[in-house]
Amino acid sequence: MSPVLHFCTDAYAGDATAQVASQGGDAGFEGLSEQTRNAVRLIMDTVDMQDSEIYQSGKYGNLLTDGSGYKMEGEGTEPNLTGAIKTAYQVADALLLQYYEEPNAVKAAFGHTLTDEDWAAIGKFMTTCLEMKHGAPMVAVNITHPLLQELEKELKNEKRRLTYFCAHDCTVLGTLSALGAKIDVLPDSIETKTPIGVKLMFERLRDQNGQAWYRASMVYRSTEQIRSGEMLTLDNPPLKYILSFEGIETNGDGLIAEADLFALFDYAINGLYELEETYRLADAA
Repeated sequence: MSPVLHFCTDAYAGDATAQVASQGGDAGFEGLSEQTRNAVRLIMDTVDMQDSEIYQSGKYGNLLTDGSGYKMEGEGTEPNLTGAIKTAYQVADALLLQYYEEPNAVKAAFGHTLTDEDWAAIGKFMTTCLEMKHGAPMVAVNITHPLLQELEKELKNEKRRLTYFCAHDCTVLGTLSALGAKIDVLPDSIETKTPIGVKLMFERLRDQNGQAWYRASMVYRSTEQIRSGEMLTLDNPPLKYILSFEGIETNGDGLIAEADLFALFDYAINGLYELEETYRLADAA
């Protein structure tokens, strides 16, 4: 489950980092800094960061103007953010957990009054950071490789009625990216793709001819369900978002044929082998 690199060379790291940077458009990491600057300013204001002695010491630089980047340190290590955006991400992570756990929204925001849109901006910032860390396709197929193998193995086990894996939001996001899942924004969640407690679910159903079909979905609590600590029941169920995947057709009921689903898994799993072949040949040349 650990989201670490299973293959890495200097050439691969360079190209993968460039793919991460492309999320910021032509401006690269500077573009990402520009896209997230308002959210970073909101986070800093919410926790009164400018009044912090350790921030004033200069240890963390200037989160609004310093550049951000990405590092890959080799096999067995987790890719990570660097620079100002990493610090802002760590603060935002703690801030969102406090918002989920503290019923008083003003108290959760350290005495500040944040609108629903403000909290959503912080949640979107968290998603952006997770996409930077683990969402680039060249990174996702690498770090999720063993998990994808286990998932496919379990899905092919006809005797298995239920398989349950526990992981983190970064693992879920990497898996979604590796499989080419199409998600715009999850409804009623301030974390737009992988809210806390989210589940990636594959359901196997059979038609009258015994043919297996699959429904892939994200199951999660709404932000209000999390904050209120409501018990989930048949009358108060979690939310469910049906997934689709790039290049994979569904039938009229939104189901994926078994052969197509396993072909999708094989394609994502082979992604790591293709990276190894490409970059080892490049190094040999």
